[in-house]
Amino acid sequence: MQSKILIVCAPSGGGKGTIVRMLEQHYGSWLWTSISCTSRQPRGQEQDGREYYFITQEEFDRLLETGYLAEYNRFGNGKSYGTPADKLDQHLEQGCLAVLDIDINGARQVIEKYYDKYPIVAVFLLPESLEELQQRLINRATETPDQIEKRIATAKEEYAKMLDTEGALFDSVILNASGKQQETADQVIDIIEKIDSVRETIYAPKDKGFPWRDDLFRI
Repeated sequence: MQSKILIVCAPSGGGKGTIVRMLEQHYGSWLWTSISCTSRQPRGQEQDGREYYFITQEEFDRLLETGYLAEYNRFGNGKSYGTPADKLDQHLEQGCLAVLDIDINGARQVIEKYYDKYPIVAVFLLPESLEELQQRLINRATETPDQIEKRIATAKEEYAKMLDTEGALFDSVILNASGKQQETADQVIDIIEKIDSVRETIYAPKDKGFPWRDDLFRI
């Protein structure tokens, strides 16, 4: 099958992991999910090489200097995340659907580097409301109330940024409502299978007939 890149962006707690697992079941061996490098410590049952490649900040900076990362981001907590370019390139050369769970800044970087080489699908997933997002984060039980509050504030900023300056990067903004994840996965699959050409620019036109939604997640 044809090589493609799927970029999935969502606020923390937005349900990206569930949708990616559904796509893995649907596409089988054609789909490859990228694993990011990070300078943060493992949480809970996380394992090196499964959820992330856990490295030191010094190692991360060295990879960045050598051009090893296809995209990266540094966050206010001092931790860094990035996508290994060699593994991404290897799987694209093998004809895979490469799935990247990254933020908006990372999405722009990947699209800038690969827009004229491979078909790219970029989707932004949203919960039904900030209240639902907050409840998902509470149910996850991995963060303190202060950390959850910061996650909510970051989600507001990301959505505002996406609508204001980065919206043209995305082929669709999709409502990922609780209990309706299969519908979300089906919409993503529909977009993946409709896009079969590279982009003329880093931007994705909004007139492709996909469900562009700017009426969700009011802030």
